[in-house]
Amino acid sequence: MPLYSDHDSIKTTLDTEGVVVVEGVLCEDETERIGKLYNMMIKGAIETGFRKTEGPITHIVWPSDIVPVLHDTQVYRRLLGLVKSLYGKDMVLDYDMFIDKAPGTSEETQWHQDAAYWPSLPDQRALSCWVAIDRTTEENGCLWYALGSHKSGVRHHQQASHGRRTCDAPHPISCRRSYPVEAGSCILHTGTTLHQSLGNFTSNSHRRGLVMNFKPVSMVDLERAKGFDHGRSPQGKIHYLRY
Repeated sequence: MPLYSDHDSIKTTLDTEGVVVVEGVLCEDETERIGKLYNMMIKGAIETGFRKTEGPITHIVWPSDIVPVLHDTQVYRRLLGLVKSLYGKDMVLDYDMFIDKAPGTSEETQWHQDAAYWPSLPDQRALSCWVAIDRTTEENGCLWYALGSHKSGVRHHQQASHGRRTCDAPHPISCRRSYPVEAGSCILHTGTTLHQSLGNFTSNSHRRGLVMNFKPVSMVDLERAKGFDHGRSPQGKIHYLRY
């Protein structure tokens, strides 16, 4: 059975708009538990080694390697089940990442597609899941999406600062929509859905998120054969989803 009673609605919206919100992926207790684990990694109480990159936007890649018990949490199990029901039983976790956009962060993430950072793959099925650990608003840097942009395939991107890539802003402007969500909710988007985020203009509101990306197991194996492991090893190729 589908994980959610509105499974068909989730699939229809994802196919039509390229992005959909799924509420209640995390219960309040587990949201708090994962938030505490994240804070311990940020403060150094849990050793992260080369996997943490600090700055206005802090990234910790492969947190489930650092704290393997994460694989047994509600959010990992539920999202894997949902993704398999949407895109096929061969879908597996490709990588995960914690992201924290701190208060007073003016840094923006320009319009881009996740797939523009990945190696060329013959099977384009891919789904990114952005789980809100904190409530997100336009003021603290929620995600923005261009509805329907996933239908145009991978667009031309230019190199931007800090190894990032960006493409032209989507038109018409009316297709751009902000996605503020409550803590514990999840935003699903495809690899070709255009998205961006603005700065965190609050004085005391962190905007923490847990990112999980899923692809077919054969495509994950192909990525690894090309040396693309999303920062799992010090030498592995990585793309920071700066969101």
